Amino acid sequence: MKLTAGKWSTHIESPSKQQAAYLKLKNAILTLELPPGSVLTERHIMDQFALSRTPMREAINQLQVEGFITSVSKNFVVKDLQYKDFIELCEVKEALESEAAYLCAIKKNSAIIANIEAALAAFSQSLLRKEHSQILLSDLNFHWTLIENSKNNLLMQEMAIIMDHFLKFFNMYYDMESTPSFIKAISSSHKNIFNAIKAGDPPAARQAVLEHIQEIKNFNLDMLYLG
Repeated sequence: MKLTAGKWSTHIESPSKQQAAYLKLKNAILTLELPPGSVLTERHIMDQFALSRTPMREAINQLQVEGFITSVSKNFVVKDLQYKDFIELCEVKEALESEAAYLCAIKKNSAIIANIEAALAAFSQSLLRKEHSQILLSDLNFHWTLIENSKNNLLMQEMAIIMDHFLKFFNMYYDMESTPSFIKAISSSHKNIFNAIKAGDPPAARQAVLEHIQEIKNFNLDMLYLG
């Protein structure tokens, strides 16, 4: 079982042909239906996903910009996600998500607190129920709740792409039938982030996110390096 969409995922009731093509291709990449290293021709993409040429090309262009696909000669290749890529993702996540937590603490109100508390509770419930794949998704959703409640549209736009890369990373490297050992160890970090925001302490909220992401980074880099 692979993780599919999180709360940040694009939901379009009546997508254009280009949007529908983009969502089909991106979902296939994130769920590893098109695994890293897959070589794709325009004809292959059009046939497999029932797409016409122009929407397909526009979708490919967008996925190239977002870092999911690269061009090789006249073909396209689904990009891998390795040690160096993970470091870069974490660096961007540290910068943007720590700022989001800072903004949440500044803009704190009852709605923001309720939203983050609900995301924290959903994560805790998934741990208690040992819903293995849901644990990873609820972790991502908790982080997205911080982003969403920063009320900064540009920050949300950039982080939605980063969240998709992390979802792909989890699908690539984690067994969805067991709980990753680092999850329980870092669950208290979620509470530290929430408590700092609830207290209206922007610097503490920022620092709590930085420490949390460092924990995640250390565990996953050890896994990638030793693996």
